Amino acid sequence: MQVIGLGLALGFRITGGFGGFLLGALLVMVFAAAVSWRAVLIGMLAGDAEKVQAFAFTIIFPITFTSSAFVVVDTMPGWLQARSDVNPVTHLSDALRGLPLGGAVAEPVLWSLVWAAGVALVFYPLAMRAYQAKVSGAEGFVGRCRPPRQVTLVSGASPPLAMPRDDCERVRRSASTSGRGGRSPGWAKRLGPG
Repeated sequence: MQVIGLGLALGFRITGGFGGFLLGALLVMVFAAAVSWRAVLIGMLAGDAEKVQAFAFTIIFPITFTSSAFVVVDTMPGWLQARSDVNPVTHLSDALRGLPLGGAVAEPVLWSLVWAAGVALVFYPLAMRAYQAKVSGAEGFVGRCRPPRQVTLVSGASPPLAMPRDDCERVRRSASTSGRGGRSPGWAKRLGPG
């Protein structure tokens, strides 16, 4: 809203109608939702927030600055024009200029939607796979080994899922020697051999 207010204060006028403006806002939301899966993947793979931010910027800066978002494509060198013509940010920028101002926007809108769908189709499964791998890592499995029925868990809590018995034994052994100072969770330590 602040950017729109600033644009209006500087003299920008929506000449393509309010419907075009709303379609532009919807297109941005769809594109942002698709691209957010890339950010989710980076977040799952990186160890901390600083790495996520550094890696995300190394990807987004070249894409943004080689698009028509800041520079007219015709003023770029020939090799950069070719790259800019297939850049998703170029299509999105052209669509976002055309929708509120009126004009031919069918091609940039279509290409923006194609890019959004392509990015989502690639990064959604990768992000979900990385998430599942992170959640089900060795540390995550320890809490899911179902103890024998005769053992009561600490504070009466029960694990959400069960693993096959042989996986539980393997995880218990690795947890007892992992980076926890040789300690495993209280209930796993009390289980002993199955």
